[in-house]
Amino acid sequence: MKTLIFDQYEFENWASEELLEISIAKRHEFAIESLDHFAAIMLRHHNAPFPLPAATRFSSLSTFSEDVRYLRDYAGIPVPDNCDWQCHVISNDRNDRHLIFDLGDLFISMNWSISA
Repeated sequence: MKTLIFDQYEFENWASEELLEISIAKRHEFAIESLDHFAAIMLRHHNAPFPLPAATRFSSLSTFSEDVRYLRDYAGIPVPDNCDWQCHVISNDRNDRHLIFDLGDLFISMNWSISA
């Protein structure tokens, strides 16, 4: 698994105290074999609830365009314009958003937060 962490100085307004953490793991029978396994690792790390909430279409989220920009620009993940990825919304409020994706052979966790 690899985790990319971007602190407030990577954003346009560094005074906003934004933080973006994107973790990416390949499905592998000996390391991370399922979405539940990946989620358990990510949720333990972020003290979020488990089991996962039901999946929803990524493109239906009100934050879709911003989230796509984070995944594309910060992590280099190719996200289709009309993305029908299923995502699990762990948190989604004005100060914290945590999404988990299962892309078949790849798992992604994106956690954006702001403290200012």
